[in-house]
Amino acid sequence: MPKVSRQNLQEIIASKGGLHLTAYVQGSSDTSELRRKIGSIVFSALEQLIQGTPASARRKLLSPILSLMLDSERLKRLPSSFVIFRNQNMFRILQVSLPLEDQCFVANTFHVKPLLEWLQLNQDYLILTIERERAMLFCGNHTGINKWAELTDGEQISSQDISSTTRRRGRSAWDRNVSEWIQKELGKLPKRNRPKLYLAGEKSFVLPVFRKLRYRNISLTWAGNPIEEHSLSRIEAAIREELDAEAKSRIRQTFKEFHLADDLSLGCRNLFDIASAAVKGRVSKLVVSSDMQIFGKIDEASGRLKLNPGDSDHEDDDILDDLAQLVLATGGEVQLAPLSEMPKGWPAVAILHPAARENQLSTL
Repeated sequence: MPKVSRQNLQEIIASKGGLHLTAYVQGSSDTSELRRKIGSIVFSALEQLIQGTPASARRKLLSPILSLMLDSERLKRLPSSFVIFRNQNMFRILQVSLPLEDQCFVANTFHVKPLLEWLQLNQDYLILTIERERAMLFCGNHTGINKWAELTDGEQISSQDISSTTRRRGRSAWDRNVSEWIQKELGKLPKRNRPKLYLAGEKSFVLPVFRKLRYRNISLTWAGNPIEEHSLSRIEAAIREELDAEAKSRIRQTFKEFHLADDLSLGCRNLFDIASAAVKGRVSKLVVSSDMQIFGKIDEASGRLKLNPGDSDHEDDDILDDLAQLVLATGGEVQLAPLSEMPKGWPAVAILHPAARENQLSTL
């Protein structure tokens, strides 16, 4: 089953108009329990659709979900956590490697805020382990780690039967081979947003390769110790902690940028103003609360915002989710933080493009 990724999330965010059902499900190995959970999704969707939606439209939307609920074999193959996306043209189930709260949303767009928070933490990284006669490249993120490529050396350069000069020449050739090989593998990566590369192994193996590498984002944190049986799992766990801390640090940095932007009239904390700026593509960065929902509707033509006390019908959605999607669709950056960490408890803060300030001044 495909996993949630930035690539398939782009298609999901691009879908607009008509009925969109999004269901987050914490799976279960108990088929009966899983069937009950999916039945609850159907019931929740019906509650949101009962007013203003013809019975034929409700049946069409929910039909594949009902079929899934009744198919025991398909239920057994579902992962431990997954998200259902359903509209008139799509029925997709994506795997997510994080605990989920069972939720169902019906609106004019898919509800993606929980996935944005997960992707914010789920940073990719690379580990290059270098040993005497073998080098391996691993790619990883919060979902796990996989071996990407491997290089082995046919020469037994550590043999006692060859001179130290010959061994040095062999080592030099091996260092060069590793450097050329890893440079070729790294060249397959996209040119933007390249993940951090961690080099691991004894320094006598790692440093010669490090000096030859042409790659900006390299860490030598794990250079210095030989690669042992449990080294990789220990390195993996430590890297995850480091990347989590970096993600939180980036949010704190964005808050500092917001306060500086606010002094220049480029900071925005009013939801009505943020909505107006978002539909015009004027938001450079947006931070929204990850654990708060505010229901209403945004007119994507005018940017007008209408707030409601609750989820009144299927056209209502979480405004914070809608704002996040609007900003992403226009090339802006979106981050999420708990409400307790948001500046002064505001549900959203935005940094506007400098051009937005110029437009404001031109109207004075």
